[in-house]
Amino acid sequence: MLRSIPATRSAAAPRRGFPEFVTPSWYPCRDGEGGEPGVQPLLAVLARAVRRGGVFLVGMVLLVAGAAMLVLPGPGIAVILLGLVVLSAEFQWAKRVLTWFRERFTDIKHQAKARLPGADRRPPGGGPTRDRPDRAA
Repeated sequence: MLRSIPATRSAAAPRRGFPEFVTPSWYPCRDGEGGEPGVQPLLAVLARAVRRGGVFLVGMVLLVAGAAMLVLPGPGIAVILLGLVVLSAEFQWAKRVLTWFRERFTDIKHQAKARLPGADRRPPGGGPTRDRPDRAA
C-alpha cells in the first residue's frame, strides 16, 4: 500500500484549476519522474573532466619534481616513474611511455645479469652438486 505525503498530490491525480499539462516530445523526462532534465549527463561529463584535470595536474607536478630531482638531491627517476603511473590512469600516451620504460629496464637488467662474473652458472638449488649428494636424482 502506498502512502502519500499529506501536502502533496500523486502523479495520477489531476491538478485542480489548471488544464492538464502535456509534456512536449523534446522534453527529456516524459515518464513522470520529474527532476532536472539533463543534469545527470552533465554531471558525469563534469566529473570526468575534473578527474582528468586532477590526474593531469598531479602527474605533471610529479614529472617536473622528478626532473628537478635528477640534478638536485632526491629520487628523481623513481618520482618520474611515479608521475607516469599516475598519468597512465587516464592517458594512453603515458601508458605507452611507461611500457617503453618497462621494456627498456628489463633489457638493461638482462644485459647486466649477462655481464656478471659467473653468469653461466646454474641458480642455487638447481641440481645435484658435490656438496649435496642428497639432491641427486
